[in-house]
Amino acid sequence: MDHVIRRKALLVPVLALLFSFATVGTAQASCAERPPLARAIADAEAVFIGTAVRLDWDGRVATFQVDEIWKGSVEGTAVVNGAGVGMAELETAKAEGQDLFTSVDRTYEQGALYFVVAYGRDAGALLDSGCSYTQTYVPSLAEFRPDSAHPPVGGGDAPGQPADADLDLVAVLAGAALLAGGLVLGVYLVRRRRRSGPAAV
Repeated sequence: MDHVIRRKALLVPVLALLFSFATVGTAQASCAERPPLARAIADAEAVFIGTAVRLDWDGRVATFQVDEIWKGSVEGTAVVNGAGVGMAELETAKAEGQDLFTSVDRTYEQGALYFVVAYGRDAGALLDSGCSYTQTYVPSLAEFRPDSAHPPVGGGDAPGQPADADLDLVAVLAGAALLAGGLVLGVYLVRRRRRSGPAAV
């Protein structure tokens, strides 16, 4: 009888430990062997180079200012979810008071320039994980740059910041305004001198 009681007593802390893991969220499987980078780029939903300008969800969801697009439909600003699960799952866990983490979570560093290889798209965000080739950009990656690589439409300037073309237009308009003002002032001075007539001797 004592032996049975001891077993039951041991079950209590074990069950408590399992319950504590359940409140953190179920861990996902580890990464499978990755294909060669060229193949991963070919299979990706989107590939781009950009700077992480905002972090959410403990750094696992990043908003990027896109500099160059290598593949896929990407705008000047792109949200990338590296949590290994969809945004709906993250929101559901948060609403239930849980912190959902997986073994394939990727975290980003704000201000760093990244080479992003996203494998899918969900709820307006590109999907990434710790298993992808996403990494901080290094010059050696340029050998994989496709001839079709291009900047995003409208430039990739940060929200609220004017594009370079806008700055050029402002400079041209300002120069034209100064030139017109100088001409008007010059005409005024010439007419004023003519009206005053020759100086008395």
